[in-house]
Amino acid sequence: MNIPQKLAATKAELLRSSGRSISNATSVATLDINPGDHFNGQDSVVVQGCDSGGLCASFTVVVTVKSENDVPVLDLNGGASGIDHTAKFTEGPGEAQVVPGYVTLTDNDHLELEKITIVLATFPDGDNEYLRADDSSAGGAISIEYDLNPSYGHTLVLQGPATKEAFVAVLKTVTYANTLHGPGNPSDADRTVTFVADDGTDASIVATTTVVLTPVNDAPILSLEDDATSPVFTEGENNTVDVLAPLKISDIDSANLQSVVIAFSPNSDGADERLQLGEELLEGLPLTQTYSAEAGTLTIRGSATVATYQDLLRAVFYTNARNEPTMPLS
Repeated sequence: MNIPQKLAATKAELLRSSGRSISNATSVATLDINPGDHFNGQDSVVVQGCDSGGLCASFTVVVTVKSENDVPVLDLNGGASGIDHTAKFTEGPGEAQVVPGYVTLTDNDHLELEKITIVLATFPDGDNEYLRADDSSAGGAISIEYDLNPSYGHTLVLQGPATKEAFVAVLKTVTYANTLHGPGNPSDADRTVTFVADDGTDASIVATTTVVLTPVNDAPILSLEDDATSPVFTEGENNTVDVLAPLKISDIDSANLQSVVIAFSPNSDGADERLQLGEELLEGLPLTQTYSAEAGTLTIRGSATVATYQDLLRAVFYTNARNEPTMPLS
């Protein structure tokens, strides 16, 4: 602010009604005014100059201060460096918390914010994975809007206006889930979840949570064809019956199996009865078969494809050399 030179005198007294700081007061030609951080509105300065004879003149300057908007700051990393966070999700029915309890949300010139936009930016499993939040702690001040859009991501909007404290309370409830489990085969790629806070004028810098996904091995599934019937064994030497002809095997996340154990009970006829697989079927395969008469079990071991195991098991047969075999079996 320039001061008219006609007020230059041996002494200048600078009076302000607001009590805010004034600098550069030794030079009566210029005057620097600092209204204080985040001040917004009008302030006034009374400038008085007096000569050596005691005659004084003064004038009042009204200053209108228009502050720059301070953007919100969303920090997912608490006191540590940076603003980003890493979360872990293990395949299964549970959910992973993607916002830690030490999250902070600040805005120097707003008591309330308009919204926070949360985007699941990478979602290789499509609609099987999603974000969730609970707005019950906000007392109705925040509503949740969810949009599953494959073109730009799964978007969760926390819509205000509401206090920063209310937004933080809802943020702490945000979780990630994936329904590809039991059985399922979720992608093990990291997921990226972005957060942007908006005060109605400006948006914050993007904060990111990286969700590290750990798949869990799913057990093989054995089932029978829909039209399967119980096998019937006819007494007689060298008679056999296929017992697993309608068997189906699948494994959602493994191309190979390592072993199969087939058991029957009661094995009351001891060594006279057995389960068996023709040795010629194992030729050229890295597989072995072992039969336990005591336990009534046939074990096939070795690494082979699911389809190979299915073909072999469908060829397993039961035989009983006793003239009067004990029945039934299961």
